[in-house]
Amino acid sequence: MKRLIRRYTLLISALIFLSLSHSKGASFTITVGDFQFSPDTLTNVNIGDTIQWIWLDGLHTTTSNGIPAGATPWNEILDSMNITFTYVITIPGTYYYISVPDLPSMQGQFTVNSLIGISSLVNEQFDFSVFPNIISNKFAIRFSLNETVPVEVLLSDVSGKWKKILLNKTIAPGYHDEFFCLSEDISSGIYLITVRYKNMLLTKRIMIIE
Repeated sequence: MKRLIRRYTLLISALIFLSLSHSKGASFTITVGDFQFSPDTLTNVNIGDTIQWIWLDGLHTTTSNGIPAGATPWNEILDSMNITFTYVITIPGTYYYISVPDLPSMQGQFTVNSLIGISSLVNEQFDFSVFPNIISNKFAIRFSLNETVPVEVLLSDVSGKWKKILLNKTIAPGYHDEFFCLSEDISSGIYLITVRYKNMLLTKRIMIIE
């Protein structure tokens, strides 16, 4: 009797293991080095799959820069102290990401199939422009909306640690130019302008001179 129970226990354990093994998604590796993501484009990704960035050299980030609504944004440093970052896919759509210190050249994207196995439509693309750039003390951001939504505009240093909220309000549909005047305590250098729209974060690099 004990031997029979032991056999059933082993059988049940094996079935559970097989079930978990089959339910686990695929893993995709993106190397980060030599000022590029490799590969920089993935197309056959499914919900439940894992994307892993692996550092090779330099100082970079992997930072979401336009992702499907409902997906979790990310902003992770990749260097000799932080050599990997893993992201598990839960929402279909197209994900765009960048390395903040290496804008605009170092960018990547991956497209996640829908639950039924058909590539989902790319979410409405939102973009913005900054003018002028190079900036002295005044500049504007131009963008368009097709619905009334909250919009947040942030100014940060290239590390992303220091941030200043320039705008945080609900904006009506249409084309918009939002004007800003920088305070005198912001020194010359390279900065980042980030616009948060719905669940998307888009970033552009700017240069400020006194």
